[in-house]
Amino acid sequence: MLNNLEKKVKYANKIYFDKIASIYEELDGRRKFLPFLEENIKTLAKKTTPSLFLDLGCGKGFLCEYADKFFNKVIGVDISLNMLKETKSKGFITICADIENLPLKQESISCIGIFSVLHHCVNLEKIFKECFRVLKKGGLLYCDHDIDKDFVRRFSIPLDIYRCIRAFFKKSYIKDKSLTSLERLVEFREKGLDKKELINLLKEAGFRNIKIINHYKGLSPLLEKYKIFEIFNIMPLIRILAEK
Repeated sequence: MLNNLEKKVKYANKIYFDKIASIYEELDGRRKFLPFLEENIKTLAKKTTPSLFLDLGCGKGFLCEYADKFFNKVIGVDISLNMLKETKSKGFITICADIENLPLKQESISCIGIFSVLHHCVNLEKIFKECFRVLKKGGLLYCDHDIDKDFVRRFSIPLDIYRCIRAFFKKSYIKDKSLTSLERLVEFREKGLDKKELINLLKEAGFRNIKIINHYKGLSPLLEKYKIFEIFNIMPLIRILAEK
């Protein structure tokens, strides 16, 4: 049974991404700066049976496109139908559904990818349990590009400045002012994800060999080139690897 907050956040995600689907690529330019993803997906395919890859919160399917190179079959799931409409010509299966309640058989998936999605969600416990249910024995869960709670604490001021600049940039694309209130709900975990909490939730769901690392890949090619993140020991992003 969903509580009121969960209902509001799910509704906000659906409506918000339905409305911005046509301009999503302009709003999130990072999607073109993710060459590391291909190698990550390739490694996942080698570590498990590359039969079926599931992308949760797939949006327009950029992660599915990488997975399609290394897995026999790819399925993308998203709560926004308009986002999925953009994937029709890309050759993989898409399902409009809530990622907490997947219309998929138990132990049917080889590998699950969740990219920059968890910060939009209220109940991570349900998501991890559902992932565990549909994964085959030995199947892998890969989550990436959600911000770390420790990083938000340490760099709250520069992060707030960055977010203000991003918000100003978005206003030039988004003319619908009603989306502002929705966005606050969509960015439900803007204060970051807690690594200890994630490990506990994954263990409770049944996962083993859990690894959580911090990194900075995919934020800015210029900053990566000059190793700015490494110089100042800034690792804002969380990557999760876990096995059923």
